[in-house]
Amino acid sequence: MLMNYSTKHLTSRISHESLLFCIVFVFSLLVRAVVLVLAWNTPLSPDAQDYLEMTRQLLTGHHFVPYWPPGLPLYLSPIVALGGGTGILRLSMMFFWLLLIYGLYRLTAILDLKRWAWKILLVLSITPVSIHLSIEPLTQLPVAALLVVMLAELLGCIRKAEWREYVTFGITVGAMALIRPSALILSFLVIAPAIHSRKFVKATVSLLIVAAICGSWMLKAHEISGRWVFNTSNARNFWYGNNPSTPYYRTWYFGSHAKPGSLEINLFPTYKQELSELSKLSAFDQQKQFTSLSKQYILQHPGVFLLRTLNRFRCYWAFDTFTSLNLRKYVPNLLVPSLIAECITYLAVVGPAFFCIAAAGACFWKKIESWILIGGVALYAAPYWISMSHPTYHFPVILPIAVAGAVAYNSASDSWKAIRGWTTVLFLLAIQVEWLWMMSRQV
Repeated sequence: MLMNYSTKHLTSRISHESLLFCIVFVFSLLVRAVVLVLAWNTPLSPDAQDYLEMTRQLLTGHHFVPYWPPGLPLYLSPIVALGGGTGILRLSMMFFWLLLIYGLYRLTAILDLKRWAWKILLVLSITPVSIHLSIEPLTQLPVAALLVVMLAELLGCIRKAEWREYVTFGITVGAMALIRPSALILSFLVIAPAIHSRKFVKATVSLLIVAAICGSWMLKAHEISGRWVFNTSNARNFWYGNNPSTPYYRTWYFGSHAKPGSLEINLFPTYKQELSELSKLSAFDQQKQFTSLSKQYILQHPGVFLLRTLNRFRCYWAFDTFTSLNLRKYVPNLLVPSLIAECITYLAVVGPAFFCIAAAGACFWKKIESWILIGGVALYAAPYWISMSHPTYHFPVILPIAVAGAVAYNSASDSWKAIRGWTTVLFLLAIQVEWLWMMSRQV
């Protein structure tokens, strides 16, 4: 009888948790539906317009050198080909919000953390940047959705070691690489289940799927450009963050503000002159030169590179301002409330997670699941820590961090060290203060 009671209680709890998750899921859709209607005909952000332009280039079949990664333009291509306008393009991004929710549910189910799923989703549902990215053709949400699904499948490879998990892992990593080429480094994570379960053939198939997806685009890129190239923006971005004129903290500045023709670029005459000279080269020669100049500068100034890297690491974990600054163009009075909401919701997710991860003892760090979650976050974020960093780049790792925090909380034992947790939270809060201070100053 006791067993029957326990079974009924467990079933009731699972049903209750699933119901709450469904309620929050519907709530998140309603919030986004309202915002979508309000923003239906508003202009897309500059980066979104750039992706849309590449989409049109792909559809026309004209010869061009791909500057942006192809993932998002390829996704938007059928919509543009059918004549979809701005509103439809915005609506199409909701698919990735649904995929993100699926990934969260599957990841927490595998880790037996369903009771945390709806709580994490609730905060994320009202976070301004997550609402904005759900209706803006940008890469952050697609990568976030694919990353959480990939981590769920990777844990599935360890728990079940079936073909389905390995194949899906390969597809998600390949898709991420098309959107953010730096995500290709996540392929190495398949080594963990391969060693753990001795499924080397299945792991090899995963890597072959990744290679097939990326190789297919390389063939297409060769067809439209005449050269073997993936895209050319990565080398330029690396140079933006690693040249003599790069601001020590605002390492993203040349990628978003001080562009040719802007007023900001006049503050950096040496950079302006060098960029002008480089712009005279062909796209392929520029790529080689950007890479060469970056490496040369880093080798000659390792101390400065280390300083910028430490700054990039801290900047990466500041709260996002992208949505608030875009909202200011249309409703200036909402800037401050939006920034406050952004900061509070961000800290509500990562604050407890960082505390639990830092305070957790050996029990947490002995779990392979912990290393996969933390490793996935670190591998994804590392390229930004050595090139150019901004809070907008951390969106894809928020859910994995939150889930890792839940795992750490469940692993609490006698070795739990709260002092480590509070120290980490104070460090996180200091990062937010530094971010606000830096944004209030001139470059």
